[in-house]
Amino acid sequence: MSNSMIIKGRAGSDGEVRFTPSGVASCSFSVADTPRKKDQSGQWVDAGPTLWQRVQVWGPEAEKAGEEVRKGALVTVSGRVRADEWQDKQTGETRKSTTLVADVVYVHPPKDQQARPQQQAQQDPWGSQPQQQGFGGDNDDQPPF
Repeated sequence: MSNSMIIKGRAGSDGEVRFTPSGVASCSFSVADTPRKKDQSGQWVDAGPTLWQRVQVWGPEAEKAGEEVRKGALVTVSGRVRADEWQDKQTGETRKSTTLVADVVYVHPPKDQQARPQQQAQQDPWGSQPQQQGFGGDNDDQPPF
């Protein structure tokens, strides 16, 4: 059984890409998530401590994350939770942490860029005529196979 997690927050660092000896890409970064709620006046306020989550991405998605994840960017990450345990070299204590092994990393566009796709859609409405003939050629009464 696998533990799944989806987290949305700000990247705490740029995505750092490394490669295994066999050439598989791995990207690591952290995500900060602070729970928020509206107070009595309707303003958003912090509602608890900030959770810092380590994220690790593998394969082609890792290379993409390394190019796109920048410190401070709003990201949504989903994947499975891996529990890590190790010995602290200085104290000898057993330490534990979790890592989100990501399947999907989505970097949200900055707020000033969110309106651009809507403007482009208005310039090229869905109702425009296609530039080329569709599948099947000119003979509409003939099956395409």
